[in-house]
Amino acid sequence: MSCPGCKQPQLRASPISSPGPTAAKAPPTRQASSPETLVTDHGGVTSNSTSDRPRRARSDTSELLGYTDRFKREAAFSRPRVCEDHEPAQAAGRAREYGVVQATREPHASPVPECMVDRVGAAKRAARTETSDLRSERRARRHSIPFKRLPAFVINSNVCGMAFEPDLSTRVALVAGGTRGAGRAIAVELGAAGATVYVTGRTTETSMSPMQRPETIEETARRVDAAGGVGIPIQVDHSQSDQVRELAKTIDAQHGRLDVMVNDIWGGDDRVEWDGPFWAQDLDNGLGLLRQAIDTHIITSWHTAPLLTRHPGGLVVEVTDGVSSRYRGTLFYDLVKSTVIRLAVGQAEDFRPHDVAVIAISPGFLRSEAMLDRFGVTEANWKTAVEQDPHFAYSETPHYLGRAIAAIAADPDKMQLTGRATATWELFERYRFTDVDGTQPNWGDHMRTSLNLEP
Repeated sequence: MSCPGCKQPQLRASPISSPGPTAAKAPPTRQASSPETLVTDHGGVTSNSTSDRPRRARSDTSELLGYTDRFKREAAFSRPRVCEDHEPAQAAGRAREYGVVQATREPHASPVPECMVDRVGAAKRAARTETSDLRSERRARRHSIPFKRLPAFVINSNVCGMAFEPDLSTRVALVAGGTRGAGRAIAVELGAAGATVYVTGRTTETSMSPMQRPETIEETARRVDAAGGVGIPIQVDHSQSDQVRELAKTIDAQHGRLDVMVNDIWGGDDRVEWDGPFWAQDLDNGLGLLRQAIDTHIITSWHTAPLLTRHPGGLVVEVTDGVSSRYRGTLFYDLVKSTVIRLAVGQAEDFRPHDVAVIAISPGFLRSEAMLDRFGVTEANWKTAVEQDPHFAYSETPHYLGRAIAAIAADPDKMQLTGRATATWELFERYRFTDVDGTQPNWGDHMRTSLNLEP
């Protein structure tokens, strides 16, 4: 056997250097008559004297090496013996690897010989690469969901936005409140995953809601089609039980199933009052907000539940604002958003036997159409609004929320999340999606660190 440094022929030796100046001298054995002292990896001192034989018989090799693992012992004894110049470096490497203390010879102060530098460096780089690959593989298995693997240039592009693309080509979804904002983006992202998406709302190309905004359900459906799905717009006022009943009948007649139902009905921007105590606010506005943003969710879930329980693996999403119990600034608004979370908790218990997950999900600071209009910017130049509000720098597009919901819908382990309130700033770590610009905004972290608030 030769030295890996200079190729000089050497004898094979044990992982612990034996006493004396000769490198090839064998380690002490039980039959030796003169006492010898060895220091073990755990700091103990053993004696080779005859009177100590019973204790050595019990520990034997494990006392010398500190390891009982057969594989590690064999690997240690099979290593080649190095020459006199290279022995200290090789011995130090063994000591680091196995925790063995070299007690028989003072190590040289010289560094690793130049002839071994490349070998040592290459070995370390290979070990780091292998460890990183194994860690990535374990992480991928832990968070694996039924995704279609994409080419690397698509995975890293701003078009995909996820490490993997969720496949919902066999799923039927309903986005209640899909006219604009978060609802529109959720519908588009479900469509991008291949789903058939029913888009409901009050504003159509021929009829406008009290919101008085230009976005329509037909436009959302066209965007779903363009993304790769099938968009079906149906005008529905979800505060009217008979209209929601007819919607459920239509879905049943056309597809016979419903796999994803997103409750994103809001329509309360014109009813929220932020100034003054609640008794100084308009009571009709406050009660109307509860009717518009809570009753509509209950009505929609009640009529669609029989369809959702028909096939296991379904998903109900309650879109809220924030996931903590903090007060949200004004009484009626706070009642709406906290009640929506409780709706998810309650529905989760009833849907659990049917393997249908119910989750409340919050976006961060949302760059919706209304918010962009408020700042007087567009999605193309939204960063100019940071001068008006520095917190706007941490905002996100509605598609960030849409991609989170699409990922959950495709996750076979979504029941792990049922009954919980979560958010985009938590889900992007689980599913590795990005916003449309390739970033991963974390509004929750910003609220904790900059605003000292729980999101």
